[in-house]
Amino acid sequence: MPSVRPLRPAGVTRRLRASYLICTNPRSGSWLLAEGMRATGVAGRPEEYFNPFLRPLYLRDLGLRDDAPAHTVLQRMLDAGTTENGIFGAKLHRLQYAGMLELLRDATGDRDADELSLLTRVFPGLTLVHHDRLDRTGQALSWHRALATDNWWHVRGLRDVRAEDDLALDVDRASALERRLRADDAAWTELFNRSGLPTIRSTYEDLVRDYEGTVRRLVEAVGGPPNAVVPRPKLIRQSDRTTERWRAQYQRAIRRRTPCAGASIVVVSHNERENLPQTVAALRRTTPKGTEVVIVDDCSTDGSVEATVDAYPDVTVVHAESRLGVARARNAGAEATTSDVVVFSDAHVDPAEGWLPPLLDALEDPGVGEVAPTVCDMHDRAIRGFGFTWPDLSMRVQWLREQPAGPTDVPFICGCFLAMRRATFDELGGFDDGLLRWGSEDAELSLRVWRRGRRCTVVPEAVVAHLFRPAFGYAVEWEHTLHNMLRVAAVHFPPDVLKATLHRFGEHPAFPAAVAGLDLCEVQQRRDDETRQAHRDCRSVLTQFAIPVTG
Repeated sequence: MPSVRPLRPAGVTRRLRASYLICTNPRSGSWLLAEGMRATGVAGRPEEYFNPFLRPLYLRDLGLRDDAPAHTVLQRMLDAGTTENGIFGAKLHRLQYAGMLELLRDATGDRDADELSLLTRVFPGLTLVHHDRLDRTGQALSWHRALATDNWWHVRGLRDVRAEDDLALDVDRASALERRLRADDAAWTELFNRSGLPTIRSTYEDLVRDYEGTVRRLVEAVGGPPNAVVPRPKLIRQSDRTTERWRAQYQRAIRRRTPCAGASIVVVSHNERENLPQTVAALRRTTPKGTEVVIVDDCSTDGSVEATVDAYPDVTVVHAESRLGVARARNAGAEATTSDVVVFSDAHVDPAEGWLPPLLDALEDPGVGEVAPTVCDMHDRAIRGFGFTWPDLSMRVQWLREQPAGPTDVPFICGCFLAMRRATFDELGGFDDGLLRWGSEDAELSLRVWRRGRRCTVVPEAVVAHLFRPAFGYAVEWEHTLHNMLRVAAVHFPPDVLKATLHRFGEHPAFPAAVAGLDLCEVQQRRDDETRQAHRDCRSVLTQFAIPVTG
């Protein structure tokens, strides 16, 4: 956020011993980074001194007239951006770079100087900080939103919502901004490679994950002291429900314009150790070359994601900022896919050769909503399941053990491995993101498929081995599991069946906490939405598969 006060008294000049430029692009979190560096008091005062739109403001703050000589303007900027220890900092977007070079040439009087000699002459001990945002789509949408509303910063305690009522997404504009960001970052990278100047990297995601640690690392890298004190930032993230809504709309629109044949595979992982690289290896071995694999890293700390990326650098990784749980993590992974079919896989499976074509064939039937293979036990592959049912309102998984002769409809498809047309997934709204951590996300999705007039089909010809474990590699709390079961019942079950379900679980020790976690207004809204969109009620689905509807 640019200064709106005098930066330093005119005429006070500090001797520069080191300098750095934060080379970035709009909506990368660079103001947050600059604020952090500036607030330490020992790493320069980086601002957008070379932004032509902010030039009148800076000239005013520097005590200069509009017609001030270039060398005076530059000297005042250098002075303003330098801390007592002789470190200068500034930040600039690629679109401001050419204008900065013009100012430097005017200020030095050397119109023929090449850019590198100019940079090193004006900025002694120069380090380039390549600050980027890995989530390019999010960056483009944020830029589009800022341009549309003129809301560029949110300060803690103050939220400016000018012109945000009924804000509409312009997909073409956002797409053009995303292309511009990619081109501008490529231009920065070309400069870094060509200049030979010291270059360090930071990202928006680094700041979100570890703000203090990231700023402290950069302060030391540009010549400041180690272990600098980093105050709490005043700027706050602007992402909200509008951002999430826009992202979903944008990615759907882009996918529809450029659909890819085949399938994309989403693998959610949390501390899967050696299972994750083994699963990706098996998926790579059994699918056509170029098949897209998206890993959703749900806050792993065991190095498994890094090991997998080292072995398979072409996989896409979506990093969760906080634990998402299975349903929300799969939705996040699906948003990153580009194919017209999406496969959801656990991170501990071993698919047999030839599993993909039969699933794709089954999805050619428009009446089929989701498909799954035969699932066998990785330790005893003779033990097989072909979908599952509920024996009663305990909602306990009971595998269907009788192998059908061909593709067959089942009540529920196991979430460990399933495939859907992307269009169907979008139409249904994905997995229910109100479900916590683990449990019932597969049954809930299957219920929705059936209620929306499509079928859940198991294809016995396709076979995938799954690691069934006596215990999870992470905590699974009954409070979350029961919460999910109660949410499924509250959204889908007829009133009398819901009442019987609540009575059944009422004495469970986790029942009070599980119920307390339900947002009853949101659950009722979702129930109403499902009822409005459903082709059939839940009772008819349960009755079709002889699932008892009494306690």
